[in-house]
Amino acid sequence: MRIALAIAAGVIAFTLGSLLIFHLTAGQTQAQALPDVIVSQDALLGSILTDADGVTLYLFTNDERNASKCSGGCAEAWPPFTTEGAPLAGEGLDTDRFEVIDRGNDLTQIAYNGWPLYYYLRDESPGRAEGQGVAGNFWVMSPSGEVLSGAGKDGANGKTGAPGPAGSAGLPGPAGRAGSDGSAGSAGPAGAPGPPGPAGSGSTAGVAVMGSTVYGTGWSDGESVDVEVVSDDGSSVSLGSVTASAGGLFTMDAGGTGLSSGGYGVVAVGNQGGQASGVLIIK
Repeated sequence: MRIALAIAAGVIAFTLGSLLIFHLTAGQTQAQALPDVIVSQDALLGSILTDADGVTLYLFTNDERNASKCSGGCAEAWPPFTTEGAPLAGEGLDTDRFEVIDRGNDLTQIAYNGWPLYYYLRDESPGRAEGQGVAGNFWVMSPSGEVLSGAGKDGANGKTGAPGPAGSAGLPGPAGRAGSDGSAGSAGPAGAPGPPGPAGSGSTAGVAVMGSTVYGTGWSDGESVDVEVVSDDGSSVSLGSVTASAGGLFTMDAGGTGLSSGGYGVVAVGNQGGQASGVLIIK
């Protein structure tokens, strides 16, 4: 009888132990299955890549395949999307498109379809996409790995163009006829006003500041642009002149201005009518 009871107790203990191990293993597997990247829906952009909390992820068109070119001030404004292991893909994403690249300093960054992924510092909550199209280089990505550069929020309007010149004066009216009995003739009517001058054209030029770098977009090809930093008291520091590229773009480093920490205005004026302004933050 004692032997039978001992065998029964052993069977019960083995069964309970097996159930406990099964539940612990299932819980660990479920925790590990949370994806790093998922597909989220944006009202303007459609299906885009985000992290598991719905925070938007971006690519940088200056990067090379599976190689990041965003560091220093760029990486402060656009923090890399890092990982400590192999990335897990959410529903609708191709696992084979994911790569992990080495950024140095023991940091690894997730890339999708060859594009390293980044956050944007001004996306303060999930569902925001304030970085879409910034400087013409940062864009969201579709689940198929395509760059979604054709949609996004409207950019700022260019400044109003200068007024056109005044129209020329009308021709003088004819002289009046002489009055009877030698009286003077009445004055002729005033000439008609000339046509109005043409309206000045609007500027499409713009500047954006990331870290200590000033990015220009929308300038005329080959346009020479003077850039200066203006402080609150009206004093200014010139950053020099730069020539816009064939795509109307330019970059300029503002790190050597010697300015103390704070906010400053950036003013850019081109020799072909382009004008734009922005904000520079010195830390």
